[in-house]
This record gives sequence, structure tokens and C-alpha cells, in this order.
Amino acid sequence: MPNRNKLAEKSILVVESQEFMRTIIVDILRTIGFKKIETARNLDDGKLQMKTWLPDVVFCDAEIGAGNGLKFVAWIRTSKDSPNPKIPIIYVTGDRAQEQILAARDTGVNEIIIKPIVPQAVISRLKTVLVNERAFIQSHTFVGPDRRRNRNRTYNGGKRRLQDTSETETASIDESSRETILQGVDAILTDLPHIDVKNRTLVMTLYRKSESLWQLSHATGDDDLDVVSQSLIKYIQAVGISGLLKPELVRLHLEAVR
Repeated sequence: MPNRNKLAEKSILVVESQEFMRTIIVDILRTIGFKKIETARNLDDGKLQMKTWLPDVVFCDAEIGAGNGLKFVAWIRTSKDSPNPKIPIIYVTGDRAQEQILAARDTGVNEIIIKPIVPQAVISRLKTVLVNERAFIQSHTFVGPDRRRNRNRTYNGGKRRLQDTSETETASIDESSRETILQGVDAILTDLPHIDVKNRTLVMTLYRKSESLWQLSHATGDDDLDVVSQSLIKYIQAVGISGLLKPELVRLHLEAVR
């Protein structure tokens, strides 16, 4: 990634209809070092921000009002009104179905983040679009980054996706990791009875602690721990500060981690 001074010069537009998810993405970007961040809640707002603010990178959720995420991507890539058809687009979705991933790629997104959103995924995709840019293709049938990724077989750096488990594989969970995970579970359970599900600060704290728990669980290489803890942060991301978060469901996830 470029250094923090260079990151501060880059501007990012986050197009996300859910307030809680916008907050998560913006917080991650600010932590990384970005300072010029604007947000949009829907398709029309996103178009207006593109025209008036001229960002360097776009984060776009698949569900920006009735699934308009790909419509926004298509507008950026192909509309005569688009101010920058070549802008890097990072597409955020909770749908792992291959046909949806291919549809996003074929519409012209640069990179995809599968929810839940975690800092490592954001950093990885930003590094790809800002440092390892692919050639841009403009033809009658496709407008977007080259869909063929160059593979460097001698590359020894970090994996491209969090799901590349070879970086974190372990034969079993060592006692130190187990103790750290249990401490994380206990910390969340201690706070849970006192949480106001409509208080953004308290829900964000719950989310961040759950995110840390998932990262610890993921690092163990234990698939069961990974699935349960990832399910927890997906749930928190989905309900956010709507007031629908059920502490009992959170507790059940945590008991499953134990």
C-alpha cells in the first residue's frame, strides 16, 4: 500500500444504503489512513457524488436500494454522463453465488469483498486497485478492468483473499489461542446484558469485539470456529442499529464458539 501521506491524498466514495455498514467501512478507511471520504445512500446520490466530488476509488454495496449496485457500476462504466468510466470499483456483497460474482466481474468491478467486511479484506482490495492495477478494456461487449489476472508463480507475498487458508493453517488450536478466544467470548458476554441495541456506539463496540473474535478464530484454522464467529459478525452487520439485534442470538453464537 502507498504510505499514509499518499493515502490521505486519495478520495473515496462509499455507496452503501445501511448506516451501520457505512460506518464500518468509513471507520476502516480512516484507520488505514484515508481522510477524504464521502458517502452516498442510493443510486441517485451516488451518481451525484460521482459528478460533483470526482473520487479516486468507489466502494459500492450490491444492495443500494432494490439491488441497484450493479446498475451503479454499469452507469459508471458505460454511461455518457459518467465522469470517470475507469475509476476503480470495489464491490461489496453478501452473495457468494458464482453467477452473482461473475455478473459483478462482467459488469466491470475491479475487486469484490464478500461480507462480513474486515480490515484485511479492505486493505487487500485497495492495494490491488491502487498499486497492482490491471489494464482497462473498452470494447463493444465489455468495459472494465482486464478480467484475466496475471499470475506470478514466484510471488511469495500475502494471499489475495482471506479464504486462502495456507497462511493460517495450524494442526490444532494451541492452548494460548484457545485461552485468548475464551477471554474474547467472556468479554462480550460480560457486556451483553447492558447493551442498548439502538445505541450506535455500543453496537459498534460489540461489532469490533466480535470482529476481533472472528480474526482469532480464523487464524486457528478451525473451520467450525471460523464459521460460527463469522456468522456472528454477519448477523451484527445485517441488523446494525435497527433495534432488531437480539442479544440472545449473540449469546447463542458465543456459546457455540466455546
